[in-house]
Amino acid sequence: MVSQIIPEQNLIILYTGPEKEGLANPSEGDLLAVLETVANAEIQANTEDNLNEPLISKELKGSKVTKETQGIHGSTVWTLANGLKVIVKPTDYKKDQVIFTLEMDGGRNRIPVEDLASFENTVWSLYLSNTGVAGFSGTQLPKMLAGKRASAKPFINGYSHGISGQSSPKDIETAFQLAYLYFTAPRFDADEFTSGIRQIEAVLPNIKTTPDYKYEIEMEKVLYGNNPRVVSLTDETLAKADLATIEKNYRMLFNGVKGATLIITGNVDLETLKPLVEKYFGSISKGKGLKINEKDIIQFAKGNIAKTLELEMETPKSSVLQFHSAYMPISTKT
Repeated sequence: MVSQIIPEQNLIILYTGPEKEGLANPSEGDLLAVLETVANAEIQANTEDNLNEPLISKELKGSKVTKETQGIHGSTVWTLANGLKVIVKPTDYKKDQVIFTLEMDGGRNRIPVEDLASFENTVWSLYLSNTGVAGFSGTQLPKMLAGKRASAKPFINGYSHGISGQSSPKDIETAFQLAYLYFTAPRFDADEFTSGIRQIEAVLPNIKTTPDYKYEIEMEKVLYGNNPRVVSLTDETLAKADLATIEKNYRMLFNGVKGATLIITGNVDLETLKPLVEKYFGSISKGKGLKINEKDIIQFAKGNIAKTLELEMETPKSSVLQFHSAYMPISTKT
């Protein structure tokens, strides 16, 4: 049907692009040459992926709940044999939703300053969105999860890291399987990493010309006193981003669950949930655990600082930021 609907004699090529000094737009001949090249190319049909294999094929030993206590607000607290603390709070706010987060100290704070370019927010986010897990690529994984409401992804914040996810009550085992694999079988594929870098390279030249980008870069320098641990998206950052660096630090951070807390809330039944927690999260090794490096905590610049940044704009505007900081000896941990 497609070959009948789009014959060669009924085709329009419409090209749009910016009129900009130094930018060479393709000519009519260039566009027709591309069309001819494609028409004469031998393009193979996509091969169908074998999606019948399970996410986890091996038998997991797991570890049992060794201690159970009552927590606050009607929650239940389990301690697994591998040291993981689990807090479960059944709710009926949304009957089709279960949310979970496994979190521990560490995060970017434990990554050496020379490696932080690979974990700049945009670089790391695009890599995560393009990659899969274990032997399943970033394109295969969504197909395997078709028909299920289950997701899980690793996160690396400033001072903590872990896995977060959600699912429907009937698909919670699938979400737990994903969480287990992100600990035990993370995927570091060069093509998936390069795909994210190429996406950034395509848009960064335009982003860099915007006043908001320049303003934000300068603002971070002033607020944090040019702290080398505060990494912005620049050409230099992109050039330093490296897959081997991501793998090295990821394996360092996700070496086990020592010191971690898993919080599960939603429409769950404790009796059916417990064996799933024991099987998947109980099968993750204890590991060494990490502490926050106090010397690498990012501080705001001290003193009274006034900075004016003037930029050329087609539509002039002014932005004013007043930032006040103070030392408050209060901990959010109790």
